[in-house]
Amino acid sequence: MRYRKNKEMNSMRYKKILYVVFFTIAFLLIGNASASAASKTVTSISQLKNEVYSNVKGYSNSFEVIYTGDMSQFNKEVKTILPKIMDMDDMVAGTLKSYQYRVENSEATESKISYKVDYFTSKTKDASADAKITKEVSKIKKSAKSDYDKVKEVNDFIVRNTRYGGNSMERYTAYGLMNNKYAVCQGYALVAYKMLEKLGLPVRYVVGTSMNQDHAWNKVKVDGKWYNLDTTWNDPTPNSDTEVSYNYFLISDNKLSKDHDWVRSNYPASTATTYDFYVNTGSVVQVASKVFYSNKKDNDLLYVYDLKTKKNKKLSHTRVQYLTYANKKLYFSNYSNSAYLSSMSTAGKSLKVLVKKQVSNLEVKGKYLYFKVGKKAYKMKY
Repeated sequence: MRYRKNKEMNSMRYKKILYVVFFTIAFLLIGNASASAASKTVTSISQLKNEVYSNVKGYSNSFEVIYTGDMSQFNKEVKTILPKIMDMDDMVAGTLKSYQYRVENSEATESKISYKVDYFTSKTKDASADAKITKEVSKIKKSAKSDYDKVKEVNDFIVRNTRYGGNSMERYTAYGLMNNKYAVCQGYALVAYKMLEKLGLPVRYVVGTSMNQDHAWNKVKVDGKWYNLDTTWNDPTPNSDTEVSYNYFLISDNKLSKDHDWVRSNYPASTATTYDFYVNTGSVVQVASKVFYSNKKDNDLLYVYDLKTKKNKKLSHTRVQYLTYANKKLYFSNYSNSAYLSSMSTAGKSLKVLVKKQVSNLEVKGKYLYFKVGKKAYKMKY
């Protein structure tokens, strides 16, 4: 089959995210705190939070803040500053690797807080990734007008241009995906977040677990409703440049919760079921407002979903895989007939065998239909 079941997919690669925040806290009473040249003095907890936020957004690794405000709640509040910042800003949550802070002389009038922070990426590398993302987003804006189309373009770009994995720490970053073409779920979700945000869509970076492994994905608002998008799990294994899955594309919390867990109170609820049909799709090709797909719940028979009418129907009793489209025809590997290369009209009629060999990896480029027989590649005019 073209796509492995979720458990099989997970057994081949762990969707692992290492952004575990280490809280190393030392309260040291070592005399009066004095401001260094690099220190900033603040007089309220709100100002302290803003100063810390400004530093972590700028990827500062080491900084000090002098606090001279009300000390009655200081020791309690200082512990929560960075956790609250990560709750407030998804990008900080996705890029901050670990931190330590030290409070000197937490007494009646003044305290100095020294921070040391590590990140998965750097300001320079993040800027490099952003430049490439902005370039891709400008292309998407030209072709994708609806919210749905924008999300689909983002999903397809990430899946088609990324291999799951990598050996360096960059695999946890947007830079790793955009520059090295390798990433794990954290990198996938961060790039999706950045792209969708630049496209003007409300989006969240979600952390949780999947199959008992730490995991990251996104929530995105489409036409006023929130949906889940997991670009990592939409990337089939083994990797294929021609294959894109949509099993985790704009699905509801109800569907996602079958194999994902998260703290729901931290994120907007996704109750709309408009696109839940994608959960059962195998091979997919979209033609205008119609989504043609093999239905995994019905022996991979050919179905069509109309995005305008929201109606779903069986189009043919033919089992299909590696669906693609060109010149008013669907092309596919016919699993009802020895996986031969076949074609059919978009109305589900005029079934025709084109090549009497088992084919895979169909793709249309220009005037040619490309496919493989075993490991050997072929092309033919359609």
